[in-house]
Amino acid sequence: LQPLVESGTLPKTAALTIAGGIAGGFQGYVLSPTLLLKTRVMTNPVFREKMSLAKTTALSLTIGFDVVLNEGLAALMKGANIFALKRVFDWATRFYFSDVFAKLLRSLMGKDLSALESMYADFLGGTASTLATLPLDVLVAKTQDAKKAGVAVSPLKMFLDELQEKG
Repeated sequence: LQPLVESGTLPKTAALTIAGGIAGGFQGYVLSPTLLLKTRVMTNPVFREKMSLAKTTALSLTIGFDVVLNEGLAALMKGANIFALKRVFDWATRFYFSDVFAKLLRSLMGKDLSALESMYADFLGGTASTLATLPLDVLVAKTQDAKKAGVAVSPLKMFLDELQEKG
């Protein structure tokens, strides 16, 4: 994207937002199997029973093997597309909103921002990004839930069902 910025074709802010989104997409695909396993552990009723730390750890470590054994290796990527899309939106909106808040603070203060003021803008940008992408977080968790093991789930149908049921 840098050559597009240098040629004046793409504003630097847009390039940073797009670059953040691309990086987020890669991050989503790389982290997705780990998130799936974490979600399976959190939603598995076995882990609601009282047990020792050693037993909890041992059972947690078997979740990945169980997923692959029962659902196949591809199951580790269940929900990866939604998660990667969520990460694209998360990082792109985080860069975008941080820039928006930085510009807003600069215009209100009439000067360049200090490091602390830039941190405030970034914090506000991250907060706005979190609020904007929260529905995708819910979809990812619902897609990867242990109760849906081996079940193909439509993200759009899940979203509409959730919206109708809970508002």
